[in-house]
Order: sequence, then structure tokens, then C-alpha cells
Amino acid sequence: MMRIVAVLAAVLALQACTAITEVRPSEPVVINGALAVQPTKIWSRLASTELAESNLDVWTMDGHYLDRLCFVAGLEDNQSIHKTAPYGVPEPVFHSNMGAVEVMELFEAVMSRGTPAMFRASGLRPERFAGVNGFRFDFTFVSQSDEVARNGLAVGAVHKGRLYLIYYYGARLHYFGKNLPEVEAIIKSAKLQ
Repeated sequence: MMRIVAVLAAVLALQACTAITEVRPSEPVVINGALAVQPTKIWSRLASTELAESNLDVWTMDGHYLDRLCFVAGLEDNQSIHKTAPYGVPEPVFHSNMGAVEVMELFEAVMSRGTPAMFRASGLRPERFAGVNGFRFDFTFVSQSDEVARNGLAVGAVHKGRLYLIYYYGARLHYFGKNLPEVEAIIKSAKLQ
């Protein structure tokens, strides 16, 4: 019972500092002036104090605890995906000369810092992304906060010394697979600006 009360209190606290706007499928969405995508369904864009301290644009279809579609659009050399919190341990940074393996390792290091109890990235392979040579990999993790197993994928490229990455994850049961066709369509629509 105490666990349920604690989770509900955390949800209410997070909702108090999170603004949500609708992303409509009527026209392309330009992220950070660097990457355009075309959704085919309505998404919710999250804006919170946590996200204001990051280089991410985050969308959800069913709620941010169930699924997240994240965009890193044109991350520059020596920048981190999430800005370091005050008194926190510095986050690993992107370097413009990184290859696909190093980007996957960076992503794994970044994602392992937070709540996941177990995080694993695998299956790195080449893939065209936004008209340039890029990469794709898969990942899985279990969050300590809710013990839910999640599946994910990441597709991106390093182009002209900047990192472009779209990654998606959702609860392994139902939500990851439910939204996967829409996520793949968004990835295919990506265009560098």
C-alpha cells in the first residue's frame, strides 16, 4: 500500500511541473531547427523542468511512463544529451568524431545513469537515416522505480560533426509493439534541415 501511495505522489508531483502540447499529423514538425519529421498520428509533446535541462524533444502516445519517443537534433561537439543536474555527476558527452559504436556506448552510458536497474544496447547495424549513412541499434531495460521491462530502438547518424538520433522505448508488454509502426514511419520521414 505504501508503494502505491509513493507512486501516486510521484505522478502528481511530476504532472504539476509537466506541460503537454499536442503534436498534430497535419504538417512536418521541425525539432531544434535541425531535424524535421512527419507524424501520421496525434502525439503529446512533453515539456517539463527536467526536459528544459536537456537537449531532447520528448513525445508520448500513451503516457510518458508507458512510451517515449525522443529526438536529439543536431547535438554539437562536447555536449551531453541531458544537461548535468546541480551536484550531479557529469554526464558523458558527444564528440564529433564518434563512430556508430561509440555513439551506442555513449547512449548506453547516458541511459544507465538514471533509473534503469539493467540496461543493455545491442544489435548495432548500418541504416540510412534522413538521407545519410547512419546506424540502428536495439536496447532493453528494467526501471528500478517501477520494475517494468521496456524495449527500445535507436536510429541516427553523425553528420557534419553533429549527432542526430531518434530513440523510442515502451513497456515490453503491449505499448512498445503497439506504437512501433507509427515510430518507424516517423523515422522514415526524418529530414535534416
